[in-house]
Parts: sequence; C-alpha cells; structure tokens
Amino acid sequence: MYEATQEAIRYVEQNGAELPYQFSYQEEVPTENGRTRTQRVHLTLWDTRTLFSAAVDRGYKACYDSKRQRREGVGRFAASERHYEIEYRRTEAADQSIEAEPFWFLELYDGSVFFHTEDPESVRLRQEFNHDFGSLLSKTGQGCDVGC
Repeated sequence: MYEATQEAIRYVEQNGAELPYQFSYQEEVPTENGRTRTQRVHLTLWDTRTLFSAAVDRGYKACYDSKRQRREGVGRFAASERHYEIEYRRTEAADQSIEAEPFWFLELYDGSVFFHTEDPESVRLRQEFNHDFGSLLSKTGQGCDVGC
C-alpha cells in the first residue's frame, strides 16, 4: 500500500493530476488454508485542500478563519504545508468466485475502537466489539485512552 500511495503522490505532483485522485494496486494475501489470494485494493488520494472542500460540501461548518486560509492558500492550506490523506474505498478479489479479504483493521474501525468519545452510539459499538472479542475492559466498565 505504501509503495502504491507514493507512486500516486508522484503521479499527481509530476502531472498536475486533479485531487481527489482514485488509484488501486494489486496484492497477494494469505488465506486461512495457507494459499494466497490476489486482490485489488481501491483507494483515493486527498490533500488538505480537497479534503476540507469535500467536508464543507457535505455539511461541515467551517469557521471563518479556515475558510479564509483556504481561499488565500495560507496556513494549513499553503502549498508548503500540503499533506496527503488516503481513503480506503474497497477491496475486490481478482477471482470473482471468491470473496476478497478486507484489511484486518476495518473491524476495529467499525467497532469504534479508535474513537475516544462518550457518544452513546460509539460507546455501544465499542462495548459490543469488546464483548465479542472477550475484552476485560468491557466487563469491568473501565475506559482507556484509545477507546477500549
């Protein structure tokens, strides 16, 4: 993934390709029976500016200063401060008769494990995940800094 992402960044920077930029790469992953499976991972490359614009388009309420900085191309929106983000879109198996193997950490993300919030829905999802995977923290009701 790292190499494919670096290649996508080089392509965007050298060719002036517009962001968000969709790309994919092929990988071999081991299966439970020890064989390998070929699959294609689809990703999107964003930068600070395009990610901010997409968030605003989807209803994010940006403060005046953030809007001004973006408009003027200063602060975190300056060309010298350009940072990239990768969005995972999907994984598909090369052989359509078998199911693709998603990234192992997506289940942690879906279980709100990475979020430290007291939002009732996130807490519920985190507790369900912890319970399903036998976490002692969910049984004792203790919290932790990484959303356990």
